[in-house]
Amino acid sequence: MNNLTNPKALVFLFAFLPQFVNPESSWPVAVQLLVFGAVTKLSNFVILSSVAFGASTLGGWLLRRPMPIVWQERFAGIMMVLLGLRLAFSGDARVAR
Repeated sequence: MNNLTNPKALVFLFAFLPQFVNPESSWPVAVQLLVFGAVTKLSNFVILSSVAFGASTLGGWLLRRPMPIVWQERFAGIMMVLLGLRLAFSGDARVAR
């Protein structure tokens, strides 16, 4: 439902789909646009459903095994410290005006 009512997705479809319409075809332009839009939305539904199913499966697996989360948090913390150190010791010392 989110993707069907998303204005950015609709603007993308309005800008992207017309270049694939063939005015000389035996099918009316409106029907071609509806078919292209339906195929696009169906493929989005399949992809987003797969992502949701995969995330649910991975989330259940992570709930049973907390160590990957612990190591991910450690890694993220180390990266934040390293990026902070890089920011502190690099760059131009001039004051921006």
